[in-house]
Amino acid sequence: MTDYFALEHKRTFTVGVGNVYGRAEDVPFSYADALTALEYKLVKGQGCIIYVDEVRTQPEQSFLYSFDMEKRIINAVKTGNTGALTELLHVLWKENLEGGSPTPEIVHHLFHALAGTAMRTIYEIGSTAEEIFGRTFSLYRELDARSGVEEKKRCIEEAFRAVGEWIQGKKHGQYSQLLSKIEAFVGSNYRQDISLTVLGEALGLSPSYLSSIFKDITGMSFVDYVNSKRIEQAKLLLQTTAKSVADISDQVGFTNANTFIRVFKRHEGVTPGQFRH
Repeated sequence: MTDYFALEHKRTFTVGVGNVYGRAEDVPFSYADALTALEYKLVKGQGCIIYVDEVRTQPEQSFLYSFDMEKRIINAVKTGNTGALTELLHVLWKENLEGGSPTPEIVHHLFHALAGTAMRTIYEIGSTAEEIFGRTFSLYRELDARSGVEEKKRCIEEAFRAVGEWIQGKKHGQYSQLLSKIEAFVGSNYRQDISLTVLGEALGLSPSYLSSIFKDITGMSFVDYVNSKRIEQAKLLLQTTAKSVADISDQVGFTNANTFIRVFKRHEGVTPGQFRH
């Protein structure tokens, strides 16, 4: 019957079948059985026939979603680690939705718990669901509207991906602004004996935090970044002036000429004198 409607009328029906009762007055009980069976379309999918006897025998159980698992998912989303997020969700699907027949209640509560994790992640990063998903979007409502486990999986995966992409986009914007400030400060002060502490004070950031993100922003360590600026200026002076290597070393901020020569060769592959000639 379901195949007929799908083929002839392009319509998909899910059928719930209740128990057979001997008296006409017991028909409402069969109807109630059929409604119970239909609840399992979340688990068994659309377009099938579900008998109440096959679902009433399912054991009572609760879904598995530990606090530790939630924290790991939040961290994966925050850091943009999509591979780790995919693996963690795969573990959840395997523990709760595979190797058995989960009840509609388990499906409902598991996905609503994951929606709560998405909302908690958004709260922890200081944003709002409206800012990320739009004013009219409700993740809980969207989950309830999705039919079947696979569609709900896609919905929650898309939600986490959207949150992660928003975080990475904002981080990129913040990093771009911070990079401009770092470039300006180091460009004006590379001749001095500057440190992360000095830079942090100028930018209003703690040295420990700045140290943790500096390489992500610039692609190199603080010392290498400052030295690269010094070497750029040294190359210009070597090409346009007749100043000695020692004078140039002092002018661009190195403590002595030997250090300058060693760092210059590491960056350029030749000594300052060889570069000049």
